[in-house]
Amino acid sequence: MKERTLIAIVILLFNLTSSCEKISPNKNNAFRGKGSSLIETENSTSYFYEFREVNTKIDLKTGEKQCKNYGISDISPNEIYVYGLDLKQSLSNILGIPEKDIFYQDPDFDKYSFELNYRMKNNLNYINRDTVVNKILNIYNLNLKTDSTTVQAYNLIILDSLKLKNNISKNKIGESSSKMNNYETDLKGVSLKYFSDYLNMHNPNYHFFSTTETSSFYDFKVISKSNIDLLNKKLEEKYGLIYKKDSIKIKRITIIKKAANKV
Repeated sequence: MKERTLIAIVILLFNLTSSCEKISPNKNNAFRGKGSSLIETENSTSYFYEFREVNTKIDLKTGEKQCKNYGISDISPNEIYVYGLDLKQSLSNILGIPEKDIFYQDPDFDKYSFELNYRMKNNLNYINRDTVVNKILNIYNLNLKTDSTTVQAYNLIILDSLKLKNNISKNKIGESSSKMNNYETDLKGVSLKYFSDYLNMHNPNYHFFSTTETSSFYDFKVISKSNIDLLNKKLEEKYGLIYKKDSIKIKRITIIKKAANKV
């Protein structure tokens, strides 16, 4: 199974302000805290789905006197749970597209914050993520416009193979894991490609990729949101790697309002 499907994307951001109700969402049950409104629910033979709008604005970046530092995204092949994230953050996690490559046609779309619970009842069945995304978009009468463009990016290069070899993981293949501790990210048992993909998802300022690959898996400990100079210094000293300036073609998504039906 691919690494991307093996590692659930989990983001836990705490420090609730005193004006917020202390909440402990349970992805296996409906959220029962104050300030949420049930919008849609389905309970079929194959899946359970529930969508609740979070009426109290939860802004992870600038919110004040609210639950601004609380958000969860837990994504696996047969279960998607999101709480307190906006549209960009939710779509980024569900579709695996960096948030920096998702744009709003109208800044007002940023006001939407919600709880989404979608899980397959048989763990052998995988979720169609496009189906989940379309459910979210339909609620707000939105669509996605997709295009592509070439951007400046950084390609991973091996400078010292001996240093890199010293960081070969002791994890067994298929036991990859990631852990975020404050600003530091601890990655274990990942390929060079996965490492670059992870940085690309979590660094808002740069695009990363890797045309270099080996048959080994490695352990990395980095600050994923470092600027490029600090990141390269750490990579060269510890891992014998460096990112060199390059370019890459990326997919961009714009969240737009659906066109009105013509009479």
